[in-house]
Amino acid sequence: MRTCGSTGLPEGAQAWVESIEASPVLDCETLAGGAGRRRYWRLRLGTARTLILMWARNEDPAILPPALRDQNAGEAFAELTEIFGGAGIPVPELHAFERGRSWLLLEDLGGCHLLDLDGPEQTAARDAAIDLLARFHQLELPPEARPCRRAFDREWVLFELQLFADRTQQRSRVLQNALDQLALAIEALGRCVCMRDFQSHNLMLDAHGRLRVIDYQDALMAPPELDLAALLFDSYVPYSSGERERLRSRYERATGHRIADDALALLTLQRKCKDASRFHLLVTEQADSRFESAFERAQQAAGQALEQLTATRPAIAEPIRQALEALSL
Repeated sequence: MRTCGSTGLPEGAQAWVESIEASPVLDCETLAGGAGRRRYWRLRLGTARTLILMWARNEDPAILPPALRDQNAGEAFAELTEIFGGAGIPVPELHAFERGRSWLLLEDLGGCHLLDLDGPEQTAARDAAIDLLARFHQLELPPEARPCRRAFDREWVLFELQLFADRTQQRSRVLQNALDQLALAIEALGRCVCMRDFQSHNLMLDAHGRLRVIDYQDALMAPPELDLAALLFDSYVPYSSGERERLRSRYERATGHRIADDALALLTLQRKCKDASRFHLLVTEQADSRFESAFERAQQAAGQALEQLTATRPAIAEPIRQALEALSL
């Protein structure tokens, strides 16, 4: 770890933490974040324990779905941590929240993500992830809760697919009509509380080997297949078709809800077209080769979903297939 003065902590953050914890911050480590504007530090206190400081800076509204543009990122994270934690969902414990500056002091979950595991450990973690997802999808929240006030509707789906249309440079009326039909088909499906980004980067194992979930502040009402597509067709972790079917069956047994092939294919196509276009941008314009394999997996998963939909929804499948083939590294 480096001294706190060299890690870019927000001005006043160290004093705030020390006043909350009644203990000095001895040193801190800057942690890698995702592609967004949130920043993280691991702080070691005089009491020998460690905590995570998250600076939940708001994203550029232009890159957010309309339903999230007025959201204060820090308030959303704090509110949903309280809601989900109170419902028994294993989120990190929130120690303190400085509303005016969007600082959150969180439990340190360590550094082990689902994608870091292999063999029997990864199998066990995948089972735990499916069991957790089944519990999450059966939550009954009051209508005023933040996730219940936003839905994965036509507007949201089309917003997420705009980058796909832009990256493929396929701006024909035929493609736009196919994307609109895809959005309407998704909007017509049943909804439950969904995480939105339930994948290996956001699933961690704590020091006790317990599966924990992070990055849930954008939870919303959506078809359960949205989260299943994110997990079973994870762009960062390879899954065999047999493993997908095993986990899908486990989910169905836990929820009593049968997942229709068509519904899963629709959400997989939407999610993976969105992901492939994002990875394509990162590799080709930001020269970030780390995402080459993720792009390939996303493109392959979208292709598999298209195979499923070709017979049942050709007006959606064929134009998107042509656009997908235009994406290459």
